Amino acid sequence: MDGEKISFPWRDYAHGNKQRLMTLDAVQFLRRFFLHLLPLRFVPIRRYGLLSNRFPANSMPLARRLLTLEGRAPLSTAKTAADDAPLWHCPRCAGPMRVANRFTATELAFIRELDSS
Repeated sequence: MDGEKISFPWRDYAHGNKQRLMTLDAVQFLRRFFLHLLPLRFVPIRRYGLLSNRFPANSMPLARRLLTLEGRAPLSTAKTAADDAPLWHCPRCAGPMRVANRFTATELAFIRELDSS
């Protein structure tokens, strides 16, 4: 770290498992680092159920087969007009809202600490 930028080694698995050096500014490094941390009492769900790594070759085909046995049609990948409709509406004017920025739980906690109201 030189005060503004952080350099760290990482493995490039796509190009022969070579070790490379990446340099990021401190804010970008912390943003990427905190993506790997969960807030307290949160459980990483990918370790349980159908997405667990215990029997991946068996679980997904089994889930697909069970869904077809229930008579459900396969999911359509065609895009509809409803896909483009906004998910949220303004509570005051009922106009469509769009996401301008998403914050992690850590960023939200930091913003709450800065709030002077």
